[in-house]
Amino acid sequence: MFSAQRTLLATVSSGTTINVDTTNILANDVIGIYKDNGFIHWSTVASITDSTHLVINDAITSTATIVTGK
Repeated sequence: MFSAQRTLLATVSSGTTINVDTTNILANDVIGIYKDNGFIHWSTVASITDSTHLVINDAITSTATIVTGK
């Protein structure tokens, strides 16, 4: 169960690297990625590259909006 959830304004077209504000996001946080087809792609944060990029463990294959729970 999430102790907090927030919607982040970011999109990703595919892959594992996401351009998003990484404030208060940590490695191993659960991240849900809302895909354009209505499904949610669940993964965990593998690493925080810098203040605007993170890497997820499981690649996504279509454009999506990022939601993270912590």
